[in-house]
Amino acid sequence: MGLLQGVNMQQFQRGFSLIELMNVVTIIGILSAVAVPAYQDYTIRARVSEAASLVGPAKAAIDMAYSAGYGLGLIPGQTSLGLSSPGSYSAKYVAAVATAASGTITVTLSANSSLGAAVNGTVSYVPTDNGASLSWAPSCSFAAKFCPKN
Repeated sequence: MGLLQGVNMQQFQRGFSLIELMNVVTIIGILSAVAVPAYQDYTIRARVSEAASLVGPAKAAIDMAYSAGYGLGLIPGQTSLGLSSPGSYSAKYVAAVATAASGTITVTLSANSSLGAAVNGTVSYVPTDNGASLSWAPSCSFAAKFCPKN
């Protein structure tokens, strides 16, 4: 008879059952329901982090003024620090970077539609006197989950 004697031919034609396929579709649906909002938040945080990259020169200038003897509240004006005017620090997601006599650096985010209404506002970097140096703490006018860490 041959090699297949006594073996049911239906055993070779097996595939996935409808229930197994429904389980896979359900699992994919649950994973995407969790992943898509997390991804959207992640992309907004990445775009807002552009503010952190543009404050580098202002932080350095204020740190230098502080080490030169200017106290917080007595920091020279932005152009006196050798920085450009606030509107010249613009990028895709940042409209302006401004400094204050208190040493606070304020980054105004642009009204870019890809940022969304959730992060329409400003990021402020407030210096704290640690004795010999300054430390910087960001604060945002929008939800804290989108605020840069440094």
